[in-house]
Amino acid sequence: AEETETEVTTRVAAVAMHSEMGKPAANLDRVEQGRLALQEAVDAKPDLSIEYLSTNLPTKVPGGLEPYLQGLRRCGLSETA
Repeated sequence: AEETETEVTTRVAAVAMHSEMGKPAANLDRVEQGRLALQEAVDAKPDLSIEYLSTNLPTKVPGGLEPYLQGLRRCGLSETA
């Protein structure tokens, strides 16, 4: 069965947030690993961007995604699709 938009978003977010690219600045020495993982996520969802994740990923804590989004920025994820 084909994935729904929500399922794709959830899967891509999981790749993005739980890989090296989503970790805070302490792991900057692993940016290249993050870029490779980010490419996997972008291959799965070509319109993936900081804006997309900020808009579509719920968080209980205001600003809670920001450390992850900063890691994604460092690895090259664009602000908009």
